[in-house]
Amino acid sequence: MLENNKIVVLCKGLSEMNDKQETYIKTLESAGYTCECLQTLRFEFVNISELRACLSTADKYSGLILTSPRTVEAISLAVKGDANILYHWQQIPVYCIGPATDSLARNQLNLQHCIGSESGNSKQLAERIILNIKKDSKPLLYPCSEIARETVACILNDNGVTIQKIVVYRTLAIHLQ
Repeated sequence: MLENNKIVVLCKGLSEMNDKQETYIKTLESAGYTCECLQTLRFEFVNISELRACLSTADKYSGLILTSPRTVEAISLAVKGDANILYHWQQIPVYCIGPATDSLARNQLNLQHCIGSESGNSKQLAERIILNIKKDSKPLLYPCSEIARETVACILNDNGVTIQKIVVYRTLAIHLQ
């Protein structure tokens, strides 16, 4: 075994490397560490046909709420083979938590009316939505995780904003041997 061999294990949830993880690795390696990445979570997409049906009736909604990159991935799966489904969604507000979700919505789905990328959490995004949405608007479509907190739903509901929530993915642990 080599002397002074320092190893850091990065536990991650995504199968692909993102910019933040690459920054961690570069920083640690420049400090003399060896980095190993260990995938600890995986995601299973569910209710994709129901999501496709919701997306196909876009005129029933006043906007879309995206709280993670996985929701963007679920929409991409739902519209596979028929990008025209997204045409109406490209004309209305899309509320995104954080710059990563915003960037994916713009680049993968061509959704250009993204709002809220500066919000770092659900509470901040919900408050931003309340400031932006007109009273008595049509519902917002909210695809989310099975384990999503009720923050967005509660804040919006308490302020008279209607949402249609649909679970589109599950977070599952990878059991290591």
